[in-house]
Amino acid sequence: MKSSEANEEGPFPDGDGARFLPDPKRMTRNMIMAYTAGIIHPRPETVSNVFRRISDQAHRLVSAYVHQRKLLRAEAELRGLSDQALADIGVSRSEIHAAVRTGRRSR
Repeated sequence: MKSSEANEEGPFPDGDGARFLPDPKRMTRNMIMAYTAGIIHPRPETVSNVFRRISDQAHRLVSAYVHQRKLLRAEAELRGLSDQALADIGVSRSEIHAAVRTGRRSR
């Protein structure tokens, strides 16, 4: 391997990823500072941000669980109705799941 070939490939022997590295000869001082501040030395998350993200995720999980339980309860209630009562509201027994999930009958 010639030394010029190694320089063309950059730090990656197979060439992958080399095109994503900035060319130091073309970078201005501000570009270098932005690059090093944002990529090489990312700002650490504060403890409050970490707890907020954990809290938000927990809230989403609980909300999804409560929503799922409501849907299952509605399905169980409709399955408890007679075929005549379901026909009166325009839903067949096979359409209960779709009616609860989407608010309309399956087609």
